[in-house]
Amino acid sequence: MALYCVLPLCVALGAGPPVLLAGHALGGAALAFWSVMWATSVQTHTAPAVLNRVSAYELAGSVSGIALGQVLAGPATALASPERLLLVSAGAALAGSVALLAIPAIRTLCQAGSPGSPGSSGSRPARMA
Repeated sequence: MALYCVLPLCVALGAGPPVLLAGHALGGAALAFWSVMWATSVQTHTAPAVLNRVSAYELAGSVSGIALGQVLAGPATALASPERLLLVSAGAALAGSVALLAIPAIRTLCQAGSPGSPGSSGSRPARMA
């Protein structure tokens, strides 16, 4: 997910079309990869009895975050230029990624069913690792 910050960074720096294209391809690929890994992790590390509820909360948080960002984008341009806001966006994406990787439980999350992981006997774990 850290590579996603390349996308707003390219736009903020006024890069030319080839760099913008490469930045969007890299950022889009990073987002797609993260999305698959997130969905797989949630589905394999969450008890089946609560998986639907966890997925609903995650989706509600994501959708409300997007809506809040869109509402605040206009007023934010009164405080700073769009380029500055995109630089802040790139920094926030990178900082969020680094903060998540600083958490040992996230950094060392094992594939469900792999040796040493909870539920490696084939059953799903009762909670997220």
